[in-house]
Amino acid sequence: MWVLDSIYAEILSFSIIETLFYWGQTWALLSYLGYFLPYKYGCKKETIAISGCIPLMFHGLLVLVSCYHQLLTGVIQFGQGMSDFHKFLFEISCSFYIIDTGLMFALKRYKIEILIHHVLVVVGFCTSFWTGFGSHEIIACICCTEPSNIVMYGRYILKQIGWKASRLYLMIELLYCTVFIIGRLCFGSYVVYNCWEGEKCPLLVSLTGTGVLLESVIHVYQMPGILRESIKEHNKAIKKAV
Repeated sequence: MWVLDSIYAEILSFSIIETLFYWGQTWALLSYLGYFLPYKYGCKKETIAISGCIPLMFHGLLVLVSCYHQLLTGVIQFGQGMSDFHKFLFEISCSFYIIDTGLMFALKRYKIEILIHHVLVVVGFCTSFWTGFGSHEIIACICCTEPSNIVMYGRYILKQIGWKASRLYLMIELLYCTVFIIGRLCFGSYVVYNCWEGEKCPLLVSLTGTGVLLESVIHVYQMPGILRESIKEHNKAIKKAV
């Protein structure tokens, strides 16, 4: 048991500077390996983009499993102060979003809505760091938002390898829309409401949650068009096959 305690203490001792370094090294290595991956289904730039999805999915799974463990074990209590484990998770996620934002600019793949989302999230994390409150609300928000992100990365990989017109891609698209609406709108609205109701939840954390929720609402309005395009691509592929 003392071995596990010492490992846990060592992990929690990581600073945000160290996690920034490790995320940067991971992305650099995977981008480098992307040059040597086969690219039968697309150009080399697309293959590198696929390799870059690996840390995105790893980050999503890591924080999702950790946050759900906190939620299901009853650790999450709105209005409570930040724990050491929450601080560790936030250092991982905050450094991840900083690195991801820098890479979007470096690769010229940024979109304004993604940049706004990243800025909102970093502001929420930093506010919780400084005030010592709002971490439980943020963990609950992650439980609502991260499941759809993982499905989104899978959809992106299928698109990059040329499977956009496949039945599998259409199923993943439908799954993404379903998980997105249930997680971000249904459960996310409940969490944001509790952020505003909580006396100890910092104002910037509440504003961050509201901003992410509004972004989600806008994206939901765009979903019918996205689904129609996927169905159109799928039907076109079926006609070609006949």
